[in-house]
Amino acid sequence: KFRWGLFINKILCISMAALICGCFSSKKEPVWITSQPVADDSWFGIGSTVIDTENYRMTAQELAYQEIGSQIEVQLISEIESSSKEINQKVDKSFSSQIKTRMNLFLEDIKIVETYTKKGRYHILVSLPKEEYYRKLKIRKNSTRSTVMDLIKTAVFLMVKMPLNLHLPIYIP
Repeated sequence: KFRWGLFINKILCISMAALICGCFSSKKEPVWITSQPVADDSWFGIGSTVIDTENYRMTAQELAYQEIGSQIEVQLISEIESSSKEINQKVDKSFSSQIKTRMNLFLEDIKIVETYTKKGRYHILVSLPKEEYYRKLKIRKNSTRSTVMDLIKTAVFLMVKMPLNLHLPIYIP
């Protein structure tokens, strides 16, 4: 004689065991933990830190941002080196400050792609779309150019209004 009650109890026990095992199984480590993602349309940054401080998430995020910044810096330097081989210490410093300014400008466009935590370490993957970066850079460049031209026009206007003996030479490149 078949016992339905015993059969159903066994099925329930097996189902519960499978469910519990599924809940406790570890998440597979993402590929980007060991291999930097590459794409033509975005820069990626990976930050990783030990979970031992209150601000570990922010620390990892800053490291990922710095990684994107270093990729942009390498691209900028290579573009400039292709047009001019002369690079001195003063120019290098201006690159550095230029990158920091640009990164601050584009922080809002950096997106968190994924996070992963394992064995007391927190990992974060972020991305910055290149198209958006270059679009905003062009807007900023045009705005700066417009401001400079307005300042030059104002300076020329003021020079015209000065008495003749106070005119100073102006060099407009």
